[in-house]
Amino acid sequence: MTQELGFHTKQTSSPQLFDQYSNTNFFDEIFSADGRVRPEYKRLVNQLDLIGAGRLDKYQELKDRLFHARDVTFNVYGNADGVNRTWPLDLIPRIIQSDQWSEIETGLAQRLKAVNLFLGDIYAGDCEIVKDGIIEHKFLESCRGYDPRAVGLPQPMNARALVAGIDLVRDDDGNYLVLEDNLRVPSGVSYVLENRSAMTQLLPNLLGNTSVRPVEQYPTLLLRALQSVAPAGCDGVPTVVLLTPGVYNSAYFEHAFLAQNMGIELVEGRDLFVDNDCVWMKTTRGPKRVDVIYRRVDDDFMDPKTFNPESMLGVPGLIDVVRKQRVTVANAFGNGAADDKAMYVHVPDMIKYYLNEEPILSNVETHLLSEPDKREAVLADPTKYVIKTVDGSGGYDIYIGPRSDELETQQIVAEVSADPARYIAQRVIKLSTHPTIIDGKIEPRHIDLRPFIVGGEYIDVLPGGLTRVALEKDSLIVNSSQGGGSKDTWVLQHPGITYSDTERPLDLCGQPRTDMILGRASEPLFWAGRYMERVDTTARLLASSYDDVLGGVPGDARLRWGELLEVLGLTQDYVEKNSELSSYAVTRFLVDDKENMGSIVSALAAARDNLRSFREKVPSELREVINDIWVELAITDFERALSEHPQMLFNKIIRAIHTCTGICASSMSRNDAWRFITIGRMTERALATTRLVEVYFARELSSSKPPTIHHWAGLLGTAGAVQEYRKIYQTSVDPMDAIEFLLRNQEFTRSLVWCIRQAEAHLVAMEESPLQTSPALHKCQIIKGICERSLDELLGDNPISALNRLASSIEDMADQIALDYFPSYP
Repeated sequence: MTQELGFHTKQTSSPQLFDQYSNTNFFDEIFSADGRVRPEYKRLVNQLDLIGAGRLDKYQELKDRLFHARDVTFNVYGNADGVNRTWPLDLIPRIIQSDQWSEIETGLAQRLKAVNLFLGDIYAGDCEIVKDGIIEHKFLESCRGYDPRAVGLPQPMNARALVAGIDLVRDDDGNYLVLEDNLRVPSGVSYVLENRSAMTQLLPNLLGNTSVRPVEQYPTLLLRALQSVAPAGCDGVPTVVLLTPGVYNSAYFEHAFLAQNMGIELVEGRDLFVDNDCVWMKTTRGPKRVDVIYRRVDDDFMDPKTFNPESMLGVPGLIDVVRKQRVTVANAFGNGAADDKAMYVHVPDMIKYYLNEEPILSNVETHLLSEPDKREAVLADPTKYVIKTVDGSGGYDIYIGPRSDELETQQIVAEVSADPARYIAQRVIKLSTHPTIIDGKIEPRHIDLRPFIVGGEYIDVLPGGLTRVALEKDSLIVNSSQGGGSKDTWVLQHPGITYSDTERPLDLCGQPRTDMILGRASEPLFWAGRYMERVDTTARLLASSYDDVLGGVPGDARLRWGELLEVLGLTQDYVEKNSELSSYAVTRFLVDDKENMGSIVSALAAARDNLRSFREKVPSELREVINDIWVELAITDFERALSEHPQMLFNKIIRAIHTCTGICASSMSRNDAWRFITIGRMTERALATTRLVEVYFARELSSSKPPTIHHWAGLLGTAGAVQEYRKIYQTSVDPMDAIEFLLRNQEFTRSLVWCIRQAEAHLVAMEESPLQTSPALHKCQIIKGICERSLDELLGDNPISALNRLASSIEDMADQIALDYFPSYP
């Protein structure tokens, strides 16, 4: 057993970072047994020394802010942070030499190839491995992951484990061993890519001075593999979707990340249906046939007709379509037969049987407790072993002998004795350690490695994989689901070799339709647009009101506090909550009152939640801006901010929303996702403009004397239209010209007619037939027709009543959009 030095001297390590680094009795990734820095780490250690412990700790804080802005999260069930828990990344990377990785890579490909041959043999073949006595028939049938319902189900290219995550550990001598195989719905690859992205932003010099193999090609590899297993006779480019259990699943971030980076739809079971022996997806343009489903849902929940009848996550009738080879599901059903921890013992036998090769990667020494002699030996002293359930995952249901007390030992003995086939025992592996930043200090923490392998048309191994870290001192549990952390994994390049694994050809014909989106996405995107515009409108109105008061604008020109509530449609809500109509009370109600759904804080949170539910539909930069301002407002002392510098706060919010709309305009494809966000914004803006003009008219008609010129100038100022108005009229403000400009100018982006025309254009673009007009479009065109009349016709004899009817028509149009485009699910 390797004995590590207790402390590293200044001659053998960085005096700043590693002077007090202590690590006994474990193989350390950076330091050898004699205290020297391993060759592959020398350059890194020197660079870390230049950065220093203090700055590195600061970078950890920056990383948390970066991940929070990008919504890089992992939900640990029972954790108080829930879906808002940011992904834990330690900034000291793990390094693997190129020659060492080549052997790992070859061994992983060998293992996946053998496992797929085994799965094809037992489910779609003649079960030759059982007939030849390599695996007993009784053992196969008793395997908890084996599913007889999957027998006979075909799988193109026999790519049953199309995606695999195979966990590796290093023992006392630094040898890589396979700890377990994950072949059903392995997770974690998105964090590999996000970790690398964070490192390039936070510590670019570290990467820039090291020849590290890239990882960003993974979505391309995965999509190519998924397309390659599409059913025969697939028309054109295969339609691939990713099936998720939903936003509250612990790995939902990964599901959305992969869907976005592959450019495919992220669907839930309710978004799919079976008809005419095909699987269809509900889109904004009607049903679209699905060819390949990359599922992140467990077998039992995939088809309530075949599996769990109470499942709400799957697609009724899906298995029949798979059996008829009209859709491919990856990973295939029944893969649990190969990643069952009892079957793991036989993977080396599979490699020898199917490939006639010796295993390149060895298993950890493992004992089946269903075998009496092995069980007797293990239970004689369980403290020497790690005991696991054969179907466990996520680091749960694990007994670690050396770390367990007498009561835990007695309990595991009783459980194994009662159901021995449910358990395996493994030799305790003293997992290697790696220096990790803990509370500003560098301490050793145990790690493992989960590489990811894609096996469709080709077998591709992502360089490196996810290094997981047990953040708790002395803990051997590295699983993310139990609070473990991670490290970026650097595989060094072979000198002079260019890697071209993404250049393999895959012939595709035809063009997929890119404007349609998942039908269920229409509503949250529409409301995200409305809420963003509501934040902007409220901040603008408040900023204008404060500017007018402080600038000495005459009282008849200013938008008064009660009128401001009327423009925003919040008068009744305010009356029910407040008795005082003061500037401070109204401002707090409109800015940070969380019970007021129209306040800036509430509307921003609603916009954020709607965008998060369909994060794959919008640019990541958009969510980053929303998250940044949301976090900033969450820690703002509003009493102080509104008393000292309110205009600065409002302008900051306005600029943030401007940035959001700019990102939408410059980064989003002109598909239905962009259209629904834009329609939502235009609907909200049209309402605000109409109500604003109505309020100013109401003040004029209720006044005992005619309003001054300041009154109408105030209207233009509140609407942010003074400069644009001057460019056209170049005269003093005329009342009718001001109203004409706000209602009917076809070039000013806040005029009523401009907003309605924009909404109409997007509704027209979503019409499937030029011979049909949706009710929503029809109502929009009626409003446009009213706006295009002369101003006298538009306002009539009772301008207040006419404008009120116009606002009601806009709200009615919004309701009709919901009826026409927002799907309802039971």
